Amino acid sequence: MGGILMAMSADYLKIKVARGPLFPGEGQCTDCHFYFSRTALDKIRKDGPRWKYNGCKLVPKAIEHPLVVFEDLRREEYTDGFCYVAKPTGGDLTSPTAKGYLFLVFVKKEYGLVVFEWDWRRESGQSGFPENWRTDFGRVAWQKT
Repeated sequence: MGGILMAMSADYLKIKVARGPLFPGEGQCTDCHFYFSRTALDKIRKDGPRWKYNGCKLVPKAIEHPLVVFEDLRREEYTDGFCYVAKPTGGDLTSPTAKGYLFLVFVKKEYGLVVFEWDWRRESGQSGFPENWRTDFGRVAWQKT
C-alpha cells in the first residue's frame, strides 16, 4: 500500500452519505467517509443549545446534497477544511429562522472528514451562497450546476 494506516478513534461516529466524492479533496475512493465526534455530540446534547443538537439531524442531507462546498475556512488550523452549504426544505427545518437562511456544515480532515460545527447563516444575494462567503472562505471547491 505504501501509506501508513492509522487506527480510527472510537470517538468517531460514521455519518452515512450515499454518494461518491464530489471533488478530489473529498477523497479518492468510491465512498465518502464523514464522521461526528461522539464527545462533541454528547456535550451539545447535555449542555445545549437544543437547536444546535437538533440541527445535527440536518448534517447528513447537507453533506449529501450541498449547493456549494468551500475549501479553506480562513483559519490557520482549518486551511484544508471545508464548508458544505445546503438549503433544507419542508420537514428538514429545525430552526424558526430557516426561511431565507442556509445550513452550513464545517468539516476538518482527520481520519476522514470530521464534522466539527454546523450553523445557520442568512443567504446572500447570490443564490445558494451564504453572507460573507468571500471573506470567510478561500475558494469554491464544488458547486451544484
